[in-house]
Amino acid sequence: MAGKTTASTSDEPVEYEVLIGINYPPNKRAEPGDVVTDLPYGSKALLLEVGAIKQVTK
Repeated sequence: MAGKTTASTSDEPVEYEVLIGINYPPNKRAEPGDVVTDLPYGSKALLLEVGAIKQVTK
């Protein structure tokens, strides 16, 4: 199996669609309709709860 690589779904970043414009560190802005993968870890739960983002991949 040398030279073979397998993609693991756990290694893929989770994508979130922005529903309400948000600013997040470091100095980034996402507008409604943008799909982002680099949201700060501690902010995701709150942003999901208030409806600012929705998860589009698992």
